[in-house]
Amino acid sequence: YTYELSIDNNTLASYAEDGTGTFRKKGNSKKILSLQFIDRPFEEYQLLVNFWNVHEKHSKFVYEDLVYNDTYLMRFDSGFRTNVKGPDRITIQFTLREV
Repeated sequence: YTYELSIDNNTLASYAEDGTGTFRKKGNSKKILSLQFIDRPFEEYQLLVNFWNVHEKHSKFVYEDLVYNDTYLMRFDSGFRTNVKGPDRITIQFTLREV
């Protein structure tokens, strides 16, 4: 499955009138995953919907990245988006954010 991985941190910035700035990193870097499941059969769609219904945006869960061999504590950062092309051609998209 195709996905996009980005890493960012919370940096607090304070700018003066002369254009200079003071920056402070707040916390560790967090990973954001944009997941896409393209043209999947209805059974896979139903599995993902069931998972979403249990967790939604308020529950944490463990995500295992098999490509990088990493495990993250995540939660949904976006809603559940679908694009239906036919009975067994459903594209699903959502974003996860590391907690």
